[in-house]
Amino acid sequence: MKFTLIVGPIATICLLLFQSKEIEIGKPLPKDVVIDTSQHYYQIAGASNMVPAVALTQRGIKYTVVLSIKKEVSFVVTLDSMFKTKDGFKIGTSYKQLRKKYSGAGQFEPGYGYYFQLANGWKAMFTNDKVISDGKMHDSYRITSFFKRDY
Repeated sequence: MKFTLIVGPIATICLLLFQSKEIEIGKPLPKDVVIDTSQHYYQIAGASNMVPAVALTQRGIKYTVVLSIKKEVSFVVTLDSMFKTKDGFKIGTSYKQLRKKYSGAGQFEPGYGYYFQLANGWKAMFTNDKVISDGKMHDSYRITSFFKRDY
């Protein structure tokens, strides 16, 4: 087998892509994110909790992020259909599909929705009028977002 060492700008870009870090709670934003400064954002980070946020893109996926005073991530959410968790879940995955891997109970948060803590740190959120009002889940409900937060 023969290997070729590639140097130059293209190799540097490839190396940066492989070194790209995921957006993590309690950490500064990774250097490869592109922040949208064209408008101001507010994000619902829980029931009755509206906070200033920034919209950004990382590796083609759109996120909304809340930063602490120390400029560390305290909340991150995505509704982007391109996002996929390490265990294969994405926006639109059904409650029935999620339950095949996660058999435990999720968490109902009145006024916000119903979510499951996933093994990789993300929470899979199910939000619709019925979930918000009564907290009952049905097999046909679908994931509407993924989020992480510091509480």
